[in-house]
Parts: sequence; C-alpha cells; structure tokens
Amino acid sequence: MKTCILCNKSYKDEYTSCPVCGFPYLETLDGGDRSEEIVLGKVSRAMEDLMSQVTVSVVVYAYEENQSGLLELKREEELLMARGRQLSYGRAFWYQEQFDGVDRDCQINILVRDIKGRERQHSLDIASAGLAESWQIGVQLEDELKIRILLGHEDKYVRSEPVSLL
Repeated sequence: MKTCILCNKSYKDEYTSCPVCGFPYLETLDGGDRSEEIVLGKVSRAMEDLMSQVTVSVVVYAYEENQSGLLELKREEELLMARGRQLSYGRAFWYQEQFDGVDRDCQINILVRDIKGRERQHSLDIASAGLAESWQIGVQLEDELKIRILLGHEDKYVRSEPVSLL
C-alpha cells in the first residue's frame, strides 16, 4: 500500500497517483535531505494550489416576531469562517465570534467552496456540546481532503460528520 503525501489517503501499489486528489506518487531517492526538500516543496505548492479556492462559511439566520406572534426570517447572511490556506491537517481553526449558549442538538448550515471552486451548502446535525454559555464554530482539515465543523471551544467541542472538499 502507498499513502498519498498530499491528502494522506492509502491506496494500492499499482496506482501511480492518488485516486482521491490526483497527486502523483513521489518516491524519495537516496539523495538525502535535498531529495526530501524537493518532494516537500512540491507537496507544499500543490497543497497551496488546491486549497486556494477553498472557503468555509456559516450561514446565519435572524428571525423577528411578526404581528401574529409567528417568527419570520428577517435576514440571512454568510459569515466567512476560514479560507483554505488557513487550514492544516489535524489543527482546529476557530472563528473568532462567540455565539449564545446552546442546550440542545442543533443544525449548522455551512457553505463550502471546494477545491474546484464549486459552492455547496451542507446542513449538519451536531449533538449538543452542553454549552449553556457561549460557544464558537471551528473547522478542521482531515485526511482525504475532508473537513469537520466543530462546535464548542478549543478544550471541549463536538464534531460534525466529514464534508469532502473534492
């Protein structure tokens, strides 16, 4: 088995490039540090190119009570949480704004511009993090160019199901 050095996907030895991200299999030669430096430079440039199109936004809704006592949508806006170049594998990136406490499971609507520039909206059900006070929204890059939305704080949070950036 081979492992892609760009997206960390394991794949069969007979493939010459990753079936997930398309990055070619690069084998370091016995050139020592210089060989490794060249390969890592290629990986870094490829990752920067891939992630340059990526953005992750949360869709926020504001409601107002009408004369009949029913809630009506007052406005909908997208808050840019992160750009692809701000994300790195395994590290949570937290949107700075704090939100009011949540004491029940909730649904977060996010808008993802993927590595091909396509925009897709996702509604993610997230179990309550037991955050009665305030909380933040974060995003974490994972293997195979997937992200997870985080709800909570750096020390305590819950994660959504993975969302592909491909």
